[in-house]
This record gives sequence, structure tokens and C-alpha cells, in this order.
Amino acid sequence: MDDVVLDESVLEMLRSLTVPGEPDVLREVLEIFQRDLPLRLDTVRAADAAGDVVTIERVTHSIKGSAGNIGARHLQAACRPVEEAAREKDMARVRAGLPDLEREAARVSVVIARLLE
Repeated sequence: MDDVVLDESVLEMLRSLTVPGEPDVLREVLEIFQRDLPLRLDTVRAADAAGDVVTIERVTHSIKGSAGNIGARHLQAACRPVEEAAREKDMARVRAGLPDLEREAARVSVVIARLLE
């Protein structure tokens, strides 16, 4: 697996959406993602503690979609097995996948923070 955290072609596409004189679309999207990711991860952790597979499935699906929108392919991929395990009500597999999801989320967050500096 390559080590690209955010797909540059996706970032370029988001940059290209900015209309001169208007707010930077890429910045806005990254700021929203950066603000929401910790809240979503907290929700997943709380749902894990409660054994709430419905919430885990819903929130990991949401993270996966948002990750795809910003080109965070590895984070998107890390969400898939957790989402699928939650759908199948397999908490052991959910818990097995959470460390990868957390690790990829942290990597994405660091890269976004650098881009927003």
C-alpha cells in the first residue's frame, strides 16, 4: 500500500471549484472534515463501548464517504471492514478493525492540519 495520505488529484479538483473572490472550497471542505472527524470518532468509541453496531455502521459509513470526498483513500479503506462487521453485528471484527481506522484518521488529521497552516 502506498503512503499517500490524501490523493492530490482529489485535492486539485476541490481547489479548482473555487470561484475567484469566493472562499477557498478546498479549505472549507478540509476544515469541516477536520472539525467533524474527532466527533465522529468519539461517537464510534462510545458506540463500541455500548455494543451499538447500528451507530458504528452508520458513523463509519459517514466517515468513509467523507474520506472519499477528500481523497483519504486509506482511511476510506480502513472504514470498510468496520462498517461491514457492524452490519453483520460482529463486534469482535469491529474491534479488530478500529485500531486501523484510528491510525488512518490520525494520519489524515495531521496532513490536513499541515495543509490548513
